[in-house]
Amino acid sequence: MEQYRKSPRAKFLDYDEGNFFVTICTKDRKHFFGDIHNGEMHLSKIGEFVTLQLSSASDYCRDIDVPLFVVMPNHLHAIIAVNCSDIALACMDGNMQQRNPNPALRANPTCQRH
Repeated sequence: MEQYRKSPRAKFLDYDEGNFFVTICTKDRKHFFGDIHNGEMHLSKIGEFVTLQLSSASDYCRDIDVPLFVVMPNHLHAIIAVNCSDIALACMDGNMQQRNPNPALRANPTCQRH
């Protein structure tokens, strides 16, 4: 069986609903999202794409809102609000194990992780 990283999720916390602070870093901390010149952030094409996706997240998923985010050269911070307690039903079986990063431990291994 292929090794998977340990899930960073707290077993005692219900991730179905709430506000979450998320930080995402680029590989090797490379400046993929843009650069800072004269104290001002200048987004790259990737940075512009990330900004568009974060600012319009609720257009793609009505249960998700990103009320606040900041994109920096090599990472981003975002507050992500999950407003739906039935998000686990996205794969039709409603099993919380469906969100496991290891496909072998999912109730339905062919279903994508949500």
